Amino acid sequence: MSGDAAPGAARFRASKSTASQTKGASAGNSTAAAKAHLAASAEAMKAGRSRDALDAVRKAAAAIEGASVPAKLRQKVYAALSKREYAAGNAFAALKAMRKALKASKSAALQAELVTLYLDVGRLKAAEKEAGTARKLAQKVLNKRGLAEKQMLAVSHSLASMEATFLEKQGRWREAEPKIREMGELIDRLKEIDDRWGLRSLKSRWELARNLMRQGRVVEAEIAARGGLNQARAEVSGAAVMVANLARFVGEAVLAQGRRDDARDMAEQAIKLLSEAGEPPSSRVSVLARRFMGTLLALEGDWQAAEEQFAGARQALSDNKVLATQIIDNYPIVIVSDIKQGLLSAT
Repeated sequence: MSGDAAPGAARFRASKSTASQTKGASAGNSTAAAKAHLAASAEAMKAGRSRDALDAVRKAAAAIEGASVPAKLRQKVYAALSKREYAAGNAFAALKAMRKALKASKSAALQAELVTLYLDVGRLKAAEKEAGTARKLAQKVLNKRGLAEKQMLAVSHSLASMEATFLEKQGRWREAEPKIREMGELIDRLKEIDDRWGLRSLKSRWELARNLMRQGRVVEAEIAARGGLNQARAEVSGAAVMVANLARFVGEAVLAQGRRDDARDMAEQAIKLLSEAGEPPSSRVSVLARRFMGTLLALEGDWQAAEEQFAGARQALSDNKVLATQIIDNYPIVIVSDIKQGLLSAT
């Protein structure tokens, strides 16, 4: 009997070893695939192909789903997915991905980003709760001895961004301005250490321009946005989407100064850049570009053409009612257009 048991035990050990090797190979394949898709996504973004970047990072997420991969890689994949989904206008998908990233591994910076996502979809109580966690995580990191300057700056930037977003969501634009300027200074220091922060520095210019516009300081807003445009053309490649956003902000600033022709030129540039970059129609930047063009057409008296722009933006956001309500349905000139076209009662 013992003679029969020995071969059986050997076969069991061999089977277990084979299964372990197969599982290890599968995990290795998933890891390699995820890394390859992440690299492809990054390359697509550098080339200004935002749609391809989103598709690639979605493939990275699919590659690790249910697989045993390093926690840091899982976090990196889902954080990248969150960023790309948000850029495409999919705020709830971005929120879901960010929660997965934080489940894989804690991060003060990503926790702060989670807060801004909750604010974006209108979940204030959840945002306040997660903000407490973000502050504790950030303080823990900042209290570390020998903390690298780059990490210190990145965490400080994430916290400042979170606090600025809280203030802006409450309409406290002037109070948020110092935080936004602080963010810009932190980004400039990060860019000196690592030039990969160049694209993020463009966003800081846009954030300042947006804040100044909301305060009615339109000339300063134009200067900030044009500064970002000049920087993009001189320093940053593959920034078509951010350039389009900055161009729209320049357009809004000059329109507020009565320079309608200049505004129309900027609107056309923005739409052309987004089209060439393959930016999804549902992305926030695409929808806002269409809304701005519709606004200009309405001011020219062409309400039919304006309504076509607004309807197109609304259709693009058919799966994102929260964002559609925020930036289309409740926008004053869109409401006027709907009334003129008989789509909405004046009463």
